[in-house]
Order: sequence, then C-alpha cells, then structure tokens
Amino acid sequence: MTDPYRSSGGEACPQCSTPLERSPESIVPGVAPCPNACGAWLPTTYLASLFDTSEIAREAHDAEQAEVRRYELPPCPTCSAPLVRAWLGAAPIRMCAEHGLWVAATSAGRFDAQLAGPVARHRRLLELMALLSHPDDASRREVAKRVLALEDRVAAIEAALRDHR
Repeated sequence: MTDPYRSSGGEACPQCSTPLERSPESIVPGVAPCPNACGAWLPTTYLASLFDTSEIAREAHDAEQAEVRRYELPPCPTCSAPLVRAWLGAAPIRMCAEHGLWVAATSAGRFDAQLAGPVARHRRLLELMALLSHPDDASRREVAKRVLALEDRVAAIEAALRDHR
C-alpha cells in the first residue's frame, strides 16, 4: 500500500512506493532512480535506443520458480499493472512491455555488464551524429575517415575469408 505522505501521485518505486526521481537535465533521459536506492526505472524508449529489446527473455529461470510462487510482482510505476519477471542475459529484471523495466539495485551490476557493449555503441552513435550535424569540413572529414576505416576493415575480413577457403 502506498504511503500518502511519501507519494506525489507520479511514478513510484515498485519496491518501496517512494516517488521516483526524474531529472530533466539527466544524462540518460527518462531514467528514474529510487531515492532510497532500491533500483531504477528505465523507459522503453530509452531501452530501444540502446539494444534490441527482443533480447529480453520473458520467462523465469528454473531457480526462480519457487520464488515466483511466494513473491508478488511489483506494479509498473507508469500504469500500475504487475511487472513481468524477465531476464537480460544473466540479469534479472522486472518489466512492463509497454512502459519500461525495473532494475533492482541488487541486479544493477549484472544488468550493467549485459549493457556495456550496447551502451558504448550508443555513445559512438551519438558522437557520429554530433559530427554530422556540424557544417564544418573538419567534422565531415572525420566522419569520412571513419567510414573509410570501416570499409578497409570489411575488405580485410573478406580477403581473409577468401584466403581461408
């Protein structure tokens, strides 16, 4: 049950019901951590920009089957529907297919490890987008160098595959 003195009527932590913190100047738009360090809410739009969300396994691992019977799943902070138990690699998460997912503080390390590659790729994408948005020749030249380096790597891989056959 939500404590009326701790709730602002907005999104609340699925674990402790404290209103989630949203900062408009946050580095990660839409991510809302619990001020009591229970975990963080990650919206679907942000997740889709990082990785293919179809990689999330929506069924519980065998080790969790007993826990499923004795643990009521918390509500989605956005719509209050029960969150679904899911996995991203080795990281247990709770998700609402429509609004996002909850990463408990106890699972944050495993979740971060699963997202390290996709997050690094997203940062590189943002860097390239920033370069492309600059009208100066130096930015366009930098993008062209990166494309040529990529073409050279692909050609080298193709040559190595031909030689290996």
